[in-house]
Order: sequence, then C-alpha cells, then structure tokens
Amino acid sequence: VLSLLPPEKSDVSRAQEITMAPASTGKDIVSALGEPARKGGGAGPASGSIGIWCDWTKDGIMVEFDASGPQAWEHGKDTKWKVLTLYRPERA
Repeated sequence: VLSLLPPEKSDVSRAQEITMAPASTGKDIVSALGEPARKGGGAGPASGSIGIWCDWTKDGIMVEFDASGPQAWEHGKDTKWKVLTLYRPERA
C-alpha cells in the first residue's frame, strides 16, 4: 500500500492510497493515480521490444508493465505491472 500526496489542484480528486497487488493492471493503477506525466516504451522488435512504462513525477512513482511489441499500448490497460520504482517526488 502506497500513501499518495494530495493533488496540487484542489479541484482534482483522487485516491489517498494505492494498493500495488501482484494482479494490479495498468487500468487499476491509472484509475488510482490519474494520467501519468510521462510514458514511453512499447516499441516493436526493431527497437528491442521495450516494455511500456508510466511515470507520475509529482508522486515519485514509475511503473513498468509486461507489455511490448506493436500493440503494447492497446493491451497495456489489461497488463500486470512488472517493476515499481519509487523516488523523491518533483514538487514545486
């Protein structure tokens, strides 16, 4: 269970915590954290099939998913997370 910082804008509501269970999917995580500030990966075989990742810089949370290849982002919402990285958040 990760406690989340309150949103910077008072008109935005979101969960106060997120449970990172082994079965948590991209949809579960984005539902709790909102859209990520940065995301990438999912390139095809020519690029080495980099898995997709999402980064919530204001929370200091980066999640990598077990999805790669040509349709990685289309399947990402149903894909389970693989790596969770926590770091000092970028707050103004």
